[in-house]
Amino acid sequence: MLNTALYKEQDLTEVKDDYFPVVLMIETKYQSRVSEKLKKCCQITYGKLSYSQGEYSFNCIRQKFFLNKLFDLCEIFGIEEGNGENMANDTNKLCVI
Repeated sequence: MLNTALYKEQDLTEVKDDYFPVVLMIETKYQSRVSEKLKKCCQITYGKLSYSQGEYSFNCIRQKFFLNKLFDLCEIFGIEEGNGENMANDTNKLCVI
């Protein structure tokens, strides 16, 4: 649970250059029998919060996946409109967790 009272609203809702208010990282932990090449695997989701009618909601802006090298998820799934410039509305956003 995030205590939003500890932050200014703009610090939770505005993306600036390379600053994202919310960064989630999901890392896979494998058993010892799995190949060393596969042991470091994670997904990073960059986003921000939106404030409307007294409630915050999460908006996914970009996702990256690391498996021996860093990939934008739009590259993996072939989303042509996946860059940040073309994702002004929610219809072009894909959030896979």
